Amino acid sequence: MHRTRTLLVIFLSLLVLLVLSSCMTPLFRMELTRNEPSVITVSGAGVVHAAPDAVTLQVSFTAVELTTREAQALVNRSVEQMLKIAETNRIPQDDIRTISLNFNPEYEWKDGERTLIGQRVRQSMSVTLKGIDSDIERLGLLLDGIGVLSGLEISSIVFFVEDTEALYQEARSLAFAKAQEKAQQFALQGEVTLGKPVSVSEYSQEEAARSTNTKMMLMESAAADYTGSQIPSGSFSVRASVTVQYAIK
Repeated sequence: MHRTRTLLVIFLSLLVLLVLSSCMTPLFRMELTRNEPSVITVSGAGVVHAAPDAVTLQVSFTAVELTTREAQALVNRSVEQMLKIAETNRIPQDDIRTISLNFNPEYEWKDGERTLIGQRVRQSMSVTLKGIDSDIERLGLLLDGIGVLSGLEISSIVFFVEDTEALYQEARSLAFAKAQEKAQQFALQGEVTLGKPVSVSEYSQEEAARSTNTKMMLMESAAADYTGSQIPSGSFSVRASVTVQYAIK
């Protein structure tokens, strides 16, 4: 009986040692962790500016009449006139689209009471004019043409560049060069040898030249001394930011 108990104790002890040994991390894995290459992490940013070659206008036509049909008829008339003016300025139909069309009752407050005075119809559209880098006067002619239409509101003018790939490539090159210059400086100061990049990550963005001041153009004829619209296009910017990890020794 005593011998059986002793053998059982020895067996259980060996089993515990076997389980514990299986849970231990092998020595070579720890060595791999120790031998991971050291790195230095730096970032750089590159910004490229260019003259815009396109512009998008958000325009709206609004009318208030006794009935929705009457109000919509006025809005439709203004939209039709605008499409003719756009065609005259060589703007393809694909570059004109409706953003929203709203029908709402119109009220006024008098002596603390709300009174229905009619129906409001509002149609908002996006108009894109391309090729302004070679002919910026087309934008002024477009604005002058639609400026006399009834119930017109221009809520935003956004200048941009159609094809930004070349700009991004240049911005990335500038950003990487700045990151590399920074890494070389840190390596020199830290008395280490700079190796090859082991990872690169990028964040890019673009910033269009914007004009968000609302312009209300009512159904008034241009004055006799009217000189035409002057719309500076500003600058379109592309920014690329990179984070680079270099191996060091």
